[in-house]
Amino acid sequence: MSEYILQVSEASFEADVLAAVQPVLLDLWAPWCAPCRAVAPVLEGLAPEYAGALTIAKLNVELYPEVQKRLGVRGIPTLILFRAGKEAARLLGAKRAEEFRAWFKVQGIVPTSDGVMQREEADAGAGAFHGDAELRDYLLGRLRQRVAEGRVEASFMPHWENGKGTLSAALVSHGSADVFGRLTGMPVSFAAALEFCSISRADQAEVDSLVGGVQAGADLRQIAARLAVALMSDDFAAWPQILDDAEVDGLRQRWVALCTRKLDGGKVESAEWKAMGDELERLRTRKPQPELERQRIVVSFMTTLTPLPRSDEADKWLGGMASGGREIRYLLAGSLLGWTAKEFGLERTRFDWYSAREALQPGGKFTPGALDEAHQAWYAERGEEQARHDAFFKNYAENLAPVVSRAKLLLGGLVAKAPIVPAG
Repeated sequence: MSEYILQVSEASFEADVLAAVQPVLLDLWAPWCAPCRAVAPVLEGLAPEYAGALTIAKLNVELYPEVQKRLGVRGIPTLILFRAGKEAARLLGAKRAEEFRAWFKVQGIVPTSDGVMQREEADAGAGAFHGDAELRDYLLGRLRQRVAEGRVEASFMPHWENGKGTLSAALVSHGSADVFGRLTGMPVSFAAALEFCSISRADQAEVDSLVGGVQAGADLRQIAARLAVALMSDDFAAWPQILDDAEVDGLRQRWVALCTRKLDGGKVESAEWKAMGDELERLRTRKPQPELERQRIVVSFMTTLTPLPRSDEADKWLGGMASGGREIRYLLAGSLLGWTAKEFGLERTRFDWYSAREALQPGGKFTPGALDEAHQAWYAERGEEQARHDAFFKNYAENLAPVVSRAKLLLGGLVAKAPIVPAG
């Protein structure tokens, strides 16, 4: 039991709950209640996150039925929020961590900064495919059929529409990260890792390399985080030369070290995460400049993943690994082609160039004719550079292939080493 969870008895109910200074979430449960057992590790994970803002307490109704009667509780688990000795709200049934966080937010309860920094992983449950080999075979078989029908294609975020979609979405026939987790038993962070490694219409080899090696019951909670760390420290990428900035490269190395320590079971103090986050945020919010585009991409990626998110934090992993990871792939692919800071900054240069020209137009907006003239002037001035840029995106999948091949190799190695959750 977590040190942050308060055990309440009938004798202590008045003092621990009704007389408490800060809000108290009381979980009424019993040992024989399966949903109660499901919600227990979720609450244990949330308790340190909200320490100082909310007390999470538990009361065993089998031992203290009089409290259950007093509160009018008929079914369990029932979770009652108390403020200043009075019931403020209640929830029935087991909920996921994200559902609790959303409910707490509605109730005006937010995580403490220290709690956010020290957010711990929830229980692994039964692992991938809920530990069910038959479910694994069914979902993978259906995915392979969809691949054969040409219905699985890449995008920067999971989606499923009109019977077509991305790899992770095709596995569950839905673009929702919540649905992915519920149906597969795999964390949403793994879905983000799959999307990072998918750049074109999927084939059977891609299914085999990305999900074919996932065993029923595999604990995949660390996979995306370890993939992110591997990418940011891999010798495949000459990061000091790519970044060409001692400060940003130093932060990259510190970020890798903090994440590795955390993933290996070590303690990372809140102050360390905060210091890292503050330095990244300072660099992230500086004025955009074309010559700093490479550094911006890396800083943005690390900012989203600082502190290292839990595997069920959809917004962090989809924003960081799936969406932000798209820029990391672009950065690495361009670097392999020998791009310079000037070439990486061309899009920002073009944006600034067009913005300055548009500001001089009557009303500050381009007319169609003026926009055509601007296009002609841009290509006359920077046509050779723009042509190289256009060629890169015209052959986008081909140019990204070496980067994604490396990512698939890393991901496959991590999946192969994933521990299996013990049955039962």
